[in-house]
Amino acid sequence: MPMFRSSCVLLLLMALGPMLAIAADPVVAGVQIEGASDTGNAWFARTVITPDGKETLIYEREEGLRDWHLTTSIAQPITQLTHYGSQLVAMLPDGQWLFVGESSGQSLPARNRLIAIAGDASTLWAVGERTANPSTSPTTSTTGATTAPGTRPATTQVTEPVGLSVFQFTAGKWKRLGALPQTVAPASVALGLSTSRPVVAFAEGGIVSVLRLGADDKWADLGQQPAGDLLPRKVIADSGHLFVWLTGSAGPDRLLVRSDHWLDPVTLKREADIRSLGLAGGMLRYVYSDGHSVHQHSINTRTLQADRSDEEIATPDASRLQRIWGFLDWAMIGLVGLVVLHTYRQRDQYRQLSPDWKKVELAPFGRRIFAGMIDLVPLLAAAVYARLYIAHVGSPPDLLLVPQAFELLVWASGIYLAHTTMIESLAGRSLGKMIARLQVVRLDGGKPHMGALAIRNLLRCVDLVLLFTPIFMFYLPLRQRVGDMAASTIVVAKREEDSTHPTD
Repeated sequence: MPMFRSSCVLLLLMALGPMLAIAADPVVAGVQIEGASDTGNAWFARTVITPDGKETLIYEREEGLRDWHLTTSIAQPITQLTHYGSQLVAMLPDGQWLFVGESSGQSLPARNRLIAIAGDASTLWAVGERTANPSTSPTTSTTGATTAPGTRPATTQVTEPVGLSVFQFTAGKWKRLGALPQTVAPASVALGLSTSRPVVAFAEGGIVSVLRLGADDKWADLGQQPAGDLLPRKVIADSGHLFVWLTGSAGPDRLLVRSDHWLDPVTLKREADIRSLGLAGGMLRYVYSDGHSVHQHSINTRTLQADRSDEEIATPDASRLQRIWGFLDWAMIGLVGLVVLHTYRQRDQYRQLSPDWKKVELAPFGRRIFAGMIDLVPLLAAAVYARLYIAHVGSPPDLLLVPQAFELLVWASGIYLAHTTMIESLAGRSLGKMIARLQVVRLDGGKPHMGALAIRNLLRCVDLVLLFTPIFMFYLPLRQRVGDMAASTIVVAKREEDSTHPTD
């Protein structure tokens, strides 16, 4: 009866596991789009809400191609996307920034907090807000009562003025090059570049002012435009035009356009609360999402003509890979459970079968790990290649979210399982075991048949998916993996007097 109940529970978990793994698609919580004028490449970032929190998926599209491919992911949302040469730059909600695929970038100097960032093929600029430095100083009242003897004089908080400055990223460091007017509010500032020089738009009293920092590090006034309740969010320059994107909590967005003078503003659609604007392939891409699908509305930067219809941005479904991986997790857990049940039912035979410990010695952990690493070379090489040339992710597990890297790792895993199974079935031990002088034997010390060797090697897939199961051999008395438990085999150290294959 206990065995029956355990089997029922295991089967229930195996049935519910895939159902839990195939969850609903994550909700889109944010979008960002960026393009490189010099190469024509474009990047698209989609922040989604998952059971583990918010995650941002980064996609790239090469010039002339229509399809996007997933390149990496960031385990947090981003508020702005730009580029610096061939490197993609993301700004984070806490005011930090990073090169995508690398660690966080250098902070702005002198207690400045990053509030906007913009880059192009050769330069990277930022607007920083100098944080307050409160200090206390004694003050004496000239109109009130005098201070009583033996008491301390009253103190007040004296705060340094808070101002906004523009910084350039040079030789791996930020250099301050100019200050903005003291009246400018941080929440109303947008930054862009025109011929590699910063252009700043800010709102004051319903009016948007635009300034450009010249080569002499002096601000040139490009004029003002009425904005109402809208605030500047992004500045883009292309084809002789300067575009200032205005957005707000209500009503349609607006695009201010300037060439030699200010042109009539362009009213943008307001399809959803989640939206972004970027330049890609000579077109302004106005991207928005309703929380599920993502669409774009394109405007030609030369003619200022907009497409009549919107286009849905079709991106690789990373959630599909997550569901596949979740399904594999549960399937492997169920398989481990079946092996454990099988071993439990064969416990009496285990007690009867015991090798002659005078002739065999269990493989030492060090040599066992060394042999395993040699056998893993195809998979390790594929992971390194994928990390360097396919997906610049922050951690190795994130490679599984990138379709091209995932496909490469699947092929490498197949090669790993095939070569260990074939060599061990023919020679009685894998290549790694040959080098480490280890041998696979039955529980009684005899030579295992080819079926047992195939089972123990094919079940390496459990170790590849679950990762923690190889730890079993450190705690089981016979130092067995899941594959050894299923095949009733053990790994022993080969001695000099041993023959190539143990005899029955």
